[in-house]
Amino acid sequence: MAPLEAALAVSEAESDSDADVDALPEEGGEHGGRGGGAGGGADAAPPLPEESGGLRLHLSGRSASGYRGVTSRGGRYHVEVRHGGVRLRGAAGGHATAVAAAEEYARLRLERATREAAAAAAQQQQ
Repeated sequence: MAPLEAALAVSEAESDSDADVDALPEEGGEHGGRGGGAGGGADAAPPLPEESGGLRLHLSGRSASGYRGVTSRGGRYHVEVRHGGVRLRGAAGGHATAVAAAEEYARLRLERATREAAAAAAQQQQ
């Protein structure tokens, strides 16, 4: 399996489990997220995009932004990826939209998974 294919498989597997990466709670905002809730009345929020910029976005029913690893502070959306006790923050200043922040989160996760897959492949060749 090529390193990129392995990275995509790792990223897919990670997105299915909440064990290693959790969305941070909204600071100063309401909790509960926009993910699957009961209801669906006229005032229900429109569904969130699941893909953007060629990336599969990581939806979260626990995050107020609707995306895993995306929080809102000061009217901007910020990204934080946690894995194995290591915390990686996104771009300074944040993003204007939750979708743009979710794209960065997906890109950071994919980059990390690609590095890990390449390292594992190199180790197997030794």
